[in-house]
Order: sequence, then C-alpha cells, then structure tokens
Amino acid sequence: MDDGSVSPAEQSFCNRCGSQLWLFDPRWSEHLHSFASAFDTPLPKPPAFLDNFLSSRSPWTVPHEGGAIERLDGPYSVGMEDWHRQRGLWVE
Repeated sequence: MDDGSVSPAEQSFCNRCGSQLWLFDPRWSEHLHSFASAFDTPLPKPPAFLDNFLSSRSPWTVPHEGGAIERLDGPYSVGMEDWHRQRGLWVE
C-alpha cells in the first residue's frame, strides 16, 4: 500500500484460467467484491446503477448515463446483499 503497510485483503483466482473471482477485505467485512469475469451466464439489466468513489475514479472510466443512477463520493452506504434486498432483487 502507499504507506508501506500490507493490505489485509484476500483475493480468489480461478485455478484453471487465473481469472480473478472476488476480493474480500476484513476492513469492510459486509462486502464481497465479485468481478465480472466470475460470471459465466448473462446477467439481467439492473434497475439502477451505483457509481461510487467518483472523485478517485480512473480518468478512463465513464460514469453511467441515463436511467436510475445513484452517485456517491465515498464508501458504499449498504452492502451488496442489502442493496439487492432493498430493490426486491435478492435470490435465496
């Protein structure tokens, strides 16, 4: 990390192709960050998008346009599971 410390984050990779599957950081234990490369089936179109940490985004990323968009300039206000539950999208 920038300050010389070691990140406590854990990453998981596919043992066949090496694709990154997810990242977990105990500092934000309510979140499991999955990567698009982990999905091998078509995903439904989301009813809304969430753009966060916009002030520190890479210059080549483009925020979502049109439709329902939530924009934050900081950490998530709810975990991924809660976000889906609030919108009736959670599948047990």
